[in-house]
Amino acid sequence: FLKPVPRAWTCDICGLMSRALTVTECLHVFCSNCYEHLLDKESPKCPLDKVVVNADETKKFVLGDNQRKLFLVRCMNAEHGCKFEGPFEDLEAHYTKDCSFHVVTCKRCGSTSFHTQLLEH
Repeated sequence: FLKPVPRAWTCDICGLMSRALTVTECLHVFCSNCYEHLLDKESPKCPLDKVVVNADETKKFVLGDNQRKLFLVRCMNAEHGCKFEGPFEDLEAHYTKDCSFHVVTCKRCGSTSFHTQLLEH
């Protein structure tokens, strides 16, 4: 992210920003995946402070599109020369379809090169 994401919008376990978040009575925040893993336990307790988690006492929040668009990110290949900066929601499409700064392996010799430089290689 180009600017820090508010703590309340990130999971206290995995650190990821999620569309849906759950806040427990002890005020810890969990993404859907981490919260579901927590509830899979026989007697769910917050892994951070060991407070018993009662699903009826939690609050769920969904980050809307407008909120998520506020967060600008750089491509994971920025260190390789990619100039993409844009909304978080556009990153996956850019990375998988548009970014040409991935490191790839040459099928002829096995050496690695940036996708943009493979033909010159």
